[in-house]
Amino acid sequence: LQPFKDSLNYGLENYDKLLKLMPHIKYRGDIIDLSISIYNSDLESKTTIKDNNDTVLEYFKVDLENYSKQTEAEREKDFTYNNLIYSYLKYLNTVKSKNESSKTVTLSIINGDFNKWMKLQAITANIINNNPISKNIIDTYSEDLYLRFEIMEAYHKQKRLSELNKNFLKPKEFAKLSFYNYAGEDYGYPDTLKVTKTITKNEEDFYVIKFSYNSENLEDSEVETNYIGIVGPIKKIDQNIDFKIFNALSYWEAYNDDWEQQAEKIISDLLDFKD
Repeated sequence: LQPFKDSLNYGLENYDKLLKLMPHIKYRGDIIDLSISIYNSDLESKTTIKDNNDTVLEYFKVDLENYSKQTEAEREKDFTYNNLIYSYLKYLNTVKSKNESSKTVTLSIINGDFNKWMKLQAITANIINNNPISKNIIDTYSEDLYLRFEIMEAYHKQKRLSELNKNFLKPKEFAKLSFYNYAGEDYGYPDTLKVTKTITKNEEDFYVIKFSYNSENLEDSEVETNYIGIVGPIKKIDQNIDFKIFNALSYWEAYNDDWEQQAEKIISDLLDFKD
């Protein structure tokens, strides 16, 4: 299907014909991904894609059932169903759907024996599509810093941020979440982190972060250490403001008695990066 991926307009013109290939599993994932690309494009395509939701999602249930039947060894050799499930979930996180079957399937992923990232995509798909999902599930998964930002972002997109646990909207909690994501992308997700101090510079607040990694997550040559990092400037978390994580920075230096001098240097660098 590469020609249709190269020319989304060509894909849109032949969309009805392409959908007739959905019964063939070797084309299914490509058609779902193409549908997402067309929907996200500048083409006047959103109505066409939405009108065919049921066709795109027709095999979601059976594909998940087949994925569930695979052993771990089979999944490591054949990624067909794994990739398909992620394509369906990406579609549902992009194109709003009232497809009843997909509601049931995504809930079965959330409540079933599936990996954390797949469950997260199912949760956000339900939020994006305004499907009922228990507050207990949202609170439980949001406690995990690895999952929280995407859940919060989905609620913000739907203008439903006020439905979240108010604790997650507090500046210090969001600062911890911001640093967790920053560190995870750079070096590795910290096992512990806390806000220790607040420093005001140029009339803006910055939080000093102390964080560490458990010994079992370190390389043989590494020693368990408390490190220093900075998050800021600190902003209000609000439905009417663009939703993005706070800036964060660390040089993975040990947190020590000279923490104020360390913090000042990092804040200065953070402000330079900001400018």
